[in-house]
Amino acid sequence: MMYRRAVVSTGGGKGRINTEHLLFFAVFLGLCFITVSAWPMGEETFGNKPLGDGNYTDWPGIMPLINDEHRVYSNWCNGNEYFYYLGDTETLNQFLALFAALESPAHEVTFRPGPGRAQSFHNDRPIPIDWQMHLVGGIVAQMIDFEGTADVWDMHPTLTVYLTEKGRIQLDKVTLPEKVTVLQMADLRDKYRKALQSDHPRMHADTVTKLAAEDNLNIENIPLIAGVLKDNDVYARICAVVSLGRFGALAKSALPELQEASRSEDHQVSACAKESIKKITNAPDLTDDIERFRKIEAHIDGLLKQARSGESARLEQKTSAETR
Repeated sequence: MMYRRAVVSTGGGKGRINTEHLLFFAVFLGLCFITVSAWPMGEETFGNKPLGDGNYTDWPGIMPLINDEHRVYSNWCNGNEYFYYLGDTETLNQFLALFAALESPAHEVTFRPGPGRAQSFHNDRPIPIDWQMHLVGGIVAQMIDFEGTADVWDMHPTLTVYLTEKGRIQLDKVTLPEKVTVLQMADLRDKYRKALQSDHPRMHADTVTKLAAEDNLNIENIPLIAGVLKDNDVYARICAVVSLGRFGALAKSALPELQEASRSEDHQVSACAKESIKKITNAPDLTDDIERFRKIEAHIDGLLKQARSGESARLEQKTSAETR
């Protein structure tokens, strides 16, 4: 199924983007998608039918990555775009080589616990994936610039690789080009926690949304997000109450704060808080999922430390040989 691209109306003023568009975009970033047929702001593609290069001139060399034969799904919403792929270690290595050749100021790849799944607009089918590529442009890039929230966004093409205990991707066999910067969940957490120390309410809004979308099996995020419920900014509080709901049973410690938010004079804050309370109260136990996530995260950390140690030794040997 394909949807024609359209842009959100600003109504002739920036204020309208700040409220209506930002609220929708928080939903897009991991909460849920508004029905596209009723609000045509995006498009999605299933399979690997080649996409035209007219929309991607900002990223020279990106088309071989976008149109890689292992792409299984992609979606776009006003410039925020994701491409999803299914493959093994060999195909990922080929993809990484192309990614490193891309004209970009940075080449960041995050290795994280899986399994990876993409979500279609209507969430009407499961889409298993092994890695994804994220691009930001269009209205979303303008919005980020206007709001000053670039510190928590991918302002250049980035990759995320999902790893499982018996998955198709074997990290110890992945070949990392020199240009690639490797990140882990710990790096993302550091970035987001630093952003929450900012006095910028829009930074808070974007950060809690990302924490809920990318790290919702980490109980340490709950008090950080709950703290945003004290913000004076209504939009930030809406993002916080909705984000807490995405943690399910893990967010039970935040129920008192959500109960208070449910009595807010702001209708949106109140309604979203009540919905999150229902989700948390009725959510299944996550103990097994959390244990599995932590086990894989520790495995990733160990392998990457070994890889860095080996690379350091190789560079020392090279330097020593060159100075003789």
